[in-house]
Amino acid sequence: MFIKEWWENRDKVTLIARPRRFGKTLNMSMLNSFFSFKYKGREELFEGLSIWEDEKYRKIQGTYPIIFLSFAAIKAGNYSDVKKQINAQICTVYEENRYLLDGNLLSANLALVEIFIIRGQLPIIWMKRNFRLTGHLPVRMDW
Repeated sequence: MFIKEWWENRDKVTLIARPRRFGKTLNMSMLNSFFSFKYKGREELFEGLSIWEDEKYRKIQGTYPIIFLSFAAIKAGNYSDVKKQINAQICTVYEENRYLLDGNLLSANLALVEIFIIRGQLPIIWMKRNFRLTGHLPVRMDW
């Protein structure tokens, strides 16, 4: 019941610290599949599971804009290559989620980031200091 426990804790930040190969990315993928707009109407993914027995969770499945970013595929032997791979990953995730800019789901401040990402030159340091993506997502209003 990871989804239910995580949701009901109402943490602002969740740190999942486990050794390699312990399913961190798998759990994040499951949360993405449960909450993301991209999976709205995909009840078959959760039917028969205990989370689906609760009407409250059936109502919120597929109703949130989720930006899923995993560094699991980042493999490099030096800092420069890691930085390049992270930049590429951020650019890919941004392109996959560009649709969020079309509605009123995110803050207009993301348009500033768009200029940098289109050129594929989003500096990690700039992002780290100035780009707080979670600050642009809507807050869960059911608390």
